[in-house]
Amino acid sequence: MGLATRFCLGGIGPSVPAVLGFDRRISSLENRAEYDKANDAVERIESSFGYHSSSAKPLTQTDEPISNEQSNSPSAKYADLFKPGYAGRTTMFMGVWIFQALGFYGFTVWVPTLLVAHGFSMVKSLS
Repeated sequence: MGLATRFCLGGIGPSVPAVLGFDRRISSLENRAEYDKANDAVERIESSFGYHSSSAKPLTQTDEPISNEQSNSPSAKYADLFKPGYAGRTTMFMGVWIFQALGFYGFTVWVPTLLVAHGFSMVKSLS
């Protein structure tokens, strides 16, 4: 398999949300205060999954952001990530994060060795 083929196959994953029609513009619409368009996008996504939010409150601009002092929810602690209901997700996330970091850095360290083995000079393989 050639490098161009691998490059093309690597682009399939990030393009899946675009092909499936997921709208990633919602937060940018909210940032520009286009709440009607953001609500329409959310409703379109919800209806595609069979969920109808007729009782949901539409997005509106707040006067000021809510600070922690104004919030009714208690602050979370790091230990809460390992309580039942979150422990599995936290462990999965940590595992994926560790393995992707090891894979990235391992590949980065291994590629120059591979290139030198195929006749490239050390200087060319590191640049």
